[in-house]
This record gives sequence, C-alpha cells and structure tokens, in this order.
Amino acid sequence: SHPLAGLPNLEERTPPEPLSPAAQEEASPLVGLLGEYLVCCVYSKSWNNRDAALQKLAMSLREGALPGSAAHEPPAAFSRLARALGIVFKRTVSDKNVQVFTSAAGVLQAFCHCGSQPPARQQETKAVLEPLLPALAERLGESNARADSTAREAHLHIARMPGVGAAFAAQSLLRPPSKRTVPPRVYTSRLHLLGALVAEVGVQPENPHGLPLDPLMKLAMDWFSNPQAEVRESVVRLVANCFARVGLGRIERYLTNLR
Repeated sequence: SHPLAGLPNLEERTPPEPLSPAAQEEASPLVGLLGEYLVCCVYSKSWNNRDAALQKLAMSLREGALPGSAAHEPPAAFSRLARALGIVFKRTVSDKNVQVFTSAAGVLQAFCHCGSQPPARQQETKAVLEPLLPALAERLGESNARADSTAREAHLHIARMPGVGAAFAAQSLLRPPSKRTVPPRVYTSRLHLLGALVAEVGVQPENPHGLPLDPLMKLAMDWFSNPQAEVRESVVRLVANCFARVGLGRIERYLTNLR
C-alpha cells in the first residue's frame, strides 16, 4: 500500500525529492522506522509533503501502528520511536508554514498520549519534549492566530499529561522571549496561557504539580513595567488568578511596585 495510505488525494500528490547528503546523516535513524518515502516527505522542500508526512505519522501513532507506539511493546521499541520522533519534532515545531506546524502539533499530541502509558515511558517522553519547549514558546503570540492557538493548545496538552505536568510545560514561559523587542501580543499570549495554567492547576507548594510562584510573580512584575496597557492588563489578570489560588499573604511582597 501507499506510504501515505489513509490521506486524501493520494494520486494527485507529487512524490518527495530524495534526501540531500546533509539530511541523510540526520535522517538515518528515521528511515528504518518510518520508511524512506515518509522520511523524504518530512525533509521535503514542499510544505504539502511535510504536512502529509506529519498527518500520516499522527494517524499511525493514534492507531498504534508505528513500531514502539502500542502500550504492550517493550521499552527498547518505545525508546527507538521516541528518539526518531525527537528528530522529526526538532525540524517541524519551528516550521514557518502554519499548516505544517499545526500537523506537527497533532503528532506531538499523539506522542504525548502513547508516551503516558505505561508510566515507565513518562521520563523518556519528557526527555523528547524538553528541548522542544523553547521553540514551542516562541510560537506564542505569532501574528497568525492559528499558530498562536496551536502553540497554546500544545502547552496545555503537555501540562495535562500524567507524570509531566504544568511546571514542566511552563518552564520556557517563565523566561523572557529570546528577542529583545517583541510585539505586545507575545507577552499577552504568554500571560494568558500562564493564567490558564494557574487557574487549572494552581501553584506550588499547594499543588506540587502547579507552577512555581516565585518565578511566576517576578516575571509578572517585570512585565508590569511594559508601556503597553494590554500587557499590563494581562499581568493584572494573572496576578488575580494567583491571588484567587493562594490569597494576598503569599503574593503581597511581590506587589510593591503596584502601589
């Protein structure tokens, strides 16, 4: 059957170009697991091919059809799959094409599901996810609303994963954006997501899986000096979420520059 079986319009698809010599070395662990056609699609210059490969990967993961994806398979098989998908994510989570990024997030979601059971898989899943978090955070506040909401949903999905949690998912959100000057929407998107996580899981130590209060409040107060009113309003909402969770006593010392 066709390597992309299950996707629409197969007969109209242009086959992917062969792997470049530079890509061959990086892609070699993938070929044995995913097949050469699918790997060539992941590395293709055509966004249609990259998108198709990711849609097929997500489908195969959800069906337990990829070697290592079914819950009953041995740890070594899952390890091999996790390492291969780590290479795929590294290429696709930063893809400038929003459709490709959205499909990469679909694979990420399916991987989180198959990496949460049995619990022995959770550490390995975290090891694959952790290097992706900075790139995922950078997509929050993109001018394309779909990219922004895809990045938000991906963070929430990771935060809700058993054995992973919100503090892990939010680690890159508690650091400033990598660029010195960014549009206000970058701050507001991050602040809204942090507020949603606080509302959902709370803060430490009340909830050991909640967000760490000290870096959260320090970041909020730092961003309260932003000249844009919408950023300051988002800070106030986040602080209100923290207040609702832990009361004034726990956050008062951070609020000196609000007075």
